[in-house]
This record gives sequence, structure tokens and C-alpha cells, in this order.
Amino acid sequence: MRKKLSKILKELNLKTSKKLVERLEKQINVENLSENMLKKLVIDNLTIGETYFFRDRKTFEFLKNIMKKKDFWKILSVGCSKGEEVYSLSFLIDDLNLNAKIIGIDINSDRIKEAKNGKYKFWSVRFLTNTEIRKYFNVVGNTFYVKEKYKKYVEFYNKNIMEILNDKFDIIFIRRVLIYIPEQKRMAKKLFELTKENGYVVLGQGEYHPALYDFFIPIDVPYILKKTKKIKEKYVPKISEKELDFEDEIHLVENYIENEEYEKAYRIIKGLSKKIPLSYMVFKYKTFLEIKLNKINDAKKSYKVAVLLNQNNDDEIWQLKYLLKE
Repeated sequence: MRKKLSKILKELNLKTSKKLVERLEKQINVENLSENMLKKLVIDNLTIGETYFFRDRKTFEFLKNIMKKKDFWKILSVGCSKGEEVYSLSFLIDDLNLNAKIIGIDINSDRIKEAKNGKYKFWSVRFLTNTEIRKYFNVVGNTFYVKEKYKKYVEFYNKNIMEILNDKFDIIFIRRVLIYIPEQKRMAKKLFELTKENGYVVLGQGEYHPALYDFFIPIDVPYILKKTKKIKEKYVPKISEKELDFEDEIHLVENYIENEEYEKAYRIIKGLSKKIPLSYMVFKYKTFLEIKLNKINDAKKSYKVAVLLNQNNDDEIWQLKYLLKE
């Protein structure tokens, strides 16, 4: 099984943690599994699909000033998952009265189908204001449908970035994707080829991939890079001492949970429970982590607070009840 998995990971140009591969091996106990089915399981289980609208909002705020420079933008979103990033860009383009062609790609075909539907649950809109939700979505019960006017800018495709040929983009979003790609130099060159002159590559906050700095230089923020001629000196960004905001800390918690680093996640969430004692999301994660760390009495208390604060009917909170019973 390990040889088959290694072959598929190489074919998909993916790397992942040993823990996640071992977890998948344990889950797969079907003999004579076809290669196509195994590939689907790898894509579904070893790539991250969680995101939300206007993730890293400061990135979008910064891009506003850049986008005002011209009327039309061609944008690529790599690893677009269920489309939240692509539609967030569409919202921004429409708000600025600009025009654009925004292409989202992902190797997970199921996520691309969801993206085309533009249909979301509360978890995807959890950081939006009520005003933004009313502006961008038609809300039916607990389901949020992207309004049709925002779909005119977007296209979605089930493909890998290496499959894109003879095309150029003003901006390429590749946030929290490069950590899963083993051949960094090859990817850096591919991004250079796909980016227009004076175009931009947007990373996730805190990401640092040295191979990119042979082809791009940071602008005012270190995670937005601009295409340039090959530079002589290697750029090393300064690590910001600035305190993380709530979204950043929640994202860090989510990353630690994904990698099963529960102690690290718990230290952050305990601090947040004191700083933001009225956030149901904080206590939802606190409950989950206390269950994982076998702090059952604490988990029961946190669960009561999460239920009390849960005004948005987040289904995941109710699911914690069953974990507590187990």
C-alpha cells in the first residue's frame, strides 16, 4: 500500500506529513482497490479543503489599492477548494466596479462541483458581517447561495497548476498550497511563467518559500510578491513580531488540529477563551481539544458554554455531544 501511495503522491505532485499518510493507510482496508479509487481517497484525505470567505482579510484590503490601477484583472486561484477564495475575489471586483476573469483550480473534482454550485453552510461565512451576508448571498434556512451576479466573473476547473499552459495572469493566489508541493524550484519557475510582467503572487500570511525569491520580490507585505528579473541576492523576510489577530490564531489552531498537534492548539485556544469569552467558536474548539487530550470534565464545561453561545446553529457543536458520550 505504501508504494502505491508514494506513486500517486508523486503523480499529483503532492507531499504530506507521515502522520496523515499513516492515518490513511489505517483507514484503507479494502483489498484490490483500483488505482483510480485510491487516487480519489488520497485527494479527499490528504489535501486541505477547509477555508472561508475573505480568509486573511488584510490580504484583500491590501489588494484593493493595487486593483484600482486598471479596469480588468485576470486572476488564478490555485487549490481553490469549494470556491470561497474565488468568490471573495469576485465580490471585491464587483465592489470596486472593475471587471475580471477569475479561474479557480483544484485537483479534487468534488470540491470543484461544490464551487460551481456556489452553495455554502454557515462555516464558510462565519467571519462575514450580517451586512456582507445579505449583500453577497441569498439565504435559505441555514444555506447561503452566492448571488448570480457574482458568478459572471468566475470559472472552475478540475486540474493541477502544471496542466495550465500558454496562459498569463495578473495575480496568482497560491495560499497554503506550496507546503504540499515537494518540488519548490520547479513550482517557482512555473509561477514565474504564468505571471504577467509586473504581476503578483499571493501567499498565505506567514508563508516563506525561499525558491520564490529567485523570481519574485515582496512588496509592502512579505506574503504578496511581485514578478521581477532574477535577483542576485537571496531575500529573507523579517519575521513580524506583531501579535496575531483572531482570524490568524483560529487558522493556526485549525492547522495544528489538522496535523494532530493538539497540545499546541490547546495552548492557543485557552488563551483565546480568556481574551474572547463570548465566542462560541473558541469554546467549540476548546471542547474538541479537551476531548482529544482526555480532559473530559473540562470538555463538558466548555461544551455547555459553546451551546449557550451558539446562536448560528453550527452543526459541528451538536456533533461534539456524541464525542463526549464516546
